[in-house]
Order: sequence, then structure tokens, then C-alpha cells
Amino acid sequence: MIPPRLKKFLQDQQTAYKVIPQSQIPDMPQEKAKVVMVKAAGKDVMVVLPSTAVLDPFKLGILLDIESIRLDSDEEVYKLFPDCEPDALPALGLPYDIPCFIDETLLDGEEVFFPGGNHEDAICINSDEYWRVAQGEVGDFRQRGISKHSTFENNI
Repeated sequence: MIPPRLKKFLQDQQTAYKVIPQSQIPDMPQEKAKVVMVKAAGKDVMVVLPSTAVLDPFKLGILLDIESIRLDSDEEVYKLFPDCEPDALPALGLPYDIPCFIDETLLDGEEVFFPGGNHEDAICINSDEYWRVAQGEVGDFRQRGISKHSTFENNI
């Protein structure tokens, strides 16, 4: 069962979505979202990427005009998402008052799939609908090849 906070947010936004077993997510990496939580200049930020992508903190830093980016610790993430299971964060920051940045390639497919706050349920949502309710800034945040600027403080 998805967390009540997430469910209420989706209902309040009049979102069309389906809850499916995570085992039924199609094998389309560009449509499977993963969440990377970072601390950017002391503030928590959610970055949503395709499941196979790696965050390029240099690109995110340029957008945010900061140089200090690091991964949130597990303890920090648990405090931000107390109603979610570890490593099952929903790809929506607004219900948790966290700004969200979405990699543009995630929206290329018809649908977006992401954990529903637990390891059993996934949310399936049309990519246009996801963009509407996520209200995140869309950009290119993924790493391409090897770069000396690919990490700031952690390998993300």
C-alpha cells in the first residue's frame, strides 16, 4: 500500500495513475525512474533519472549555481521520507516539500514507473501527467562518459 501522504497528494492533484506490483514493471529502463537525494548548498534536492542513468552533479551544480553537492545519507533520507521503505522512494518531491529535478530522457517514453514508497508497489503514470504533478525542473542531469567533473564529493 502506498503511503497515505503520497496517495492524498495524487488524489488532490486529480492524477490518473495505476498502482501495480513492482514485479510487473516493463523492462524499459528509460521509463523506470530512480530517485537520487542530494544535499545542494545545504538543502535537500530530489533528482529523478532513468533507472540506468548516473547523476552528473556538475550539471546539476551549474543549474543551481553551486559547487557543493553531496549524496544525502541514509539517515537524512529516512527523516525526509519517514513513511517510505528504504530504497523505495517515490519520484515526487512535492508531497514531501522537496524540490524536484527531472532528467529530460525520463519523459521521452509514454509512461513513467516508480516505487510507491515500498518494495511491493509501483506507480505507473503517463509521462505528461507525471510532468504535470511532479512540477519539477526538467533538464539534462545524467552523466555521459568519463569526466573529471563527474563528481563533487561522492560518486553518485
